[in-house]
Amino acid sequence: MSAEPLWRRALVQAKAKKLEQENRTARSRLALHEMIGRAGYVIDLVRIGTWSRWLQGAAYLWAYERTLGNRDNGRPPWE
Repeated sequence: MSAEPLWRRALVQAKAKKLEQENRTARSRLALHEMIGRAGYVIDLVRIGTWSRWLQGAAYLWAYERTLGNRDNGRPPWE
């Protein structure tokens, strides 16, 4: 017999199935698009999808600082 309870295995399998159905990449791009919009820039969502993961992260941090009022953080990383 397995040392792991049956209910736990069923719970793990259900969670794995749910995670497969979610598209976190698309949601993160939407969040980035919204954050850049709050920072005062208009960037096409399709263009954001072509950026590398590193550039998306740098753009998010840049836009976050910009929304907090830091106007001295230089040019956006996508320019």
